[in-house]
Amino acid sequence: MWKTRGWDLLKKIMIGILLHELLHLNEYQEECGVYLYKKQNIQQKSTIMLYNDFNKPYFRN
Repeated sequence: MWKTRGWDLLKKIMIGILLHELLHLNEYQEECGVYLYKKQNIQQKSTIMLYNDFNKPYFRN
């Protein structure tokens, strides 16, 4: 199933995201979700999007 280039790339991206979240789980104290953020300065963050249970999008500042 993972023979094509697209599936292989998708698998690598998903493994990378999971490893990144496992390493930062205790820092943010969140149970689930994928957190993509960009720090602009100390007081301001721009949140891209967060998904909880893959059905309920929610946003975090």
